[in-house]
Amino acid sequence: AQQVDQSPQLLPRHWRKAIDSVITHGTRQHPAVRDFMKVACWQLLPDAGKKPDAHKKPDGQRTASVDPDRLNAIINSAPGLDRAFVKQNLWSLARAFDPVVFEDCQLKLSYVPFSECDEKEVLDSFCAMMVAHAPEQQRLAMAHSLEVDPAAAETCQRLVIRPSKQIKRLQDALASGWELTLSSGQTRSEAIHTLATDCFQMPRTAHSEAEDIERIEHRLSESLAWQGSADKPLSLLARDLYHGQLSQKDRESRRLSRLHDRLANSPVIFLEGETGTGKSYFSSKMAKASGQAEVISLGPSDSEQTLMKRWQWQQHADGDRSMEQQNRMLMAWANTPSDKDGEFVTLVLDEANLAKTGLLASLNGLWEPEPCIYVNGHPVKVSSNHRVILTGNPDHYAGRQLDPALREKLPRAYYPRLDQAFLRDRVVEPALV
Repeated sequence: AQQVDQSPQLLPRHWRKAIDSVITHGTRQHPAVRDFMKVACWQLLPDAGKKPDAHKKPDGQRTASVDPDRLNAIINSAPGLDRAFVKQNLWSLARAFDPVVFEDCQLKLSYVPFSECDEKEVLDSFCAMMVAHAPEQQRLAMAHSLEVDPAAAETCQRLVIRPSKQIKRLQDALASGWELTLSSGQTRSEAIHTLATDCFQMPRTAHSEAEDIERIEHRLSESLAWQGSADKPLSLLARDLYHGQLSQKDRESRRLSRLHDRLANSPVIFLEGETGTGKSYFSSKMAKASGQAEVISLGPSDSEQTLMKRWQWQQHADGDRSMEQQNRMLMAWANTPSDKDGEFVTLVLDEANLAKTGLLASLNGLWEPEPCIYVNGHPVKVSSNHRVILTGNPDHYAGRQLDPALREKLPRAYYPRLDQAFLRDRVVEPALV
């Protein structure tokens, strides 16, 4: 995380990023648990300042912030917005605010968060803050639903805006051909946040949409350099930032980039997720973009003959026949040479946790100093660029069981469900064309 951030020092946010990657990522299929853990990580390792131990002794007044996009998305998803909804979604709503907001109340990091405080007092303060930072046209209705005195909401501290949509849009852009110019002593995350905030604030000072977008485009040109081969799409990026929209193409590039990074760090990875989350789509696309690739789907009836070798009758010129061994997909992959440095030879095993126990045990050799697969107990060497991607539904699906020999070694990536916009722009539309 420190290396990606191009930071000379290891800061609390790098620890938080690492904890998020290692621990909270594994809770993505349980959103309520993940929200709680995210809040806990941020409270324990806040962005207090530039010194490595700044979270212990903050170097100056910390700036409280709010993410209005996240806050409004949760509010608008409520079937009925009331205090019961706030209590039920407390940690999800708390993620929209900087932890410094909660320093004065006794909200406990626990499944019983009000055990050491006055519940009504905390909810009064929390709901007032929600009303204060909701869209202006919704405030009176929200104040009534959440039993908040509108005057109390008016006196709430006005928090600095954390423009999450603009930040995410810039992060996607940096994965698709743009390069960020850093000033002296500036980290990558600081530069992204500053640029996103500037682009968010600009539309509030100009007179027309065209003028706003032009000013954003000029601001982007000061911080971004285009590294791609096609024409630089600066105006499209400026338009997306103005409207707070995402580019599904750039979003795909970022996910493929992150998948490539995961695969570079481990010879085998497991992509887990519900049906329709893009596991097969992204693994196949990334594998083919990274070098030679093969894709095979597994099922409960598959045996070693499916993956390794099988005997097959061969007809000879003299009319005689004999049995000969024929290499199957795994052996063909193992025998494929790695032509170029940095390019992978990737095998994608779709629905891997439907396979019988022991079928994938041969992959254990890929973690050895001299990587190999085991065939009938004998090692078959492969290059350091040979990779395997396993995909599968979660274990609670019927018949799903990842091979115990691999489970403890495998890095997992949990994929959430893709939204309609991505499916429309990146899957359905290209297929129709």
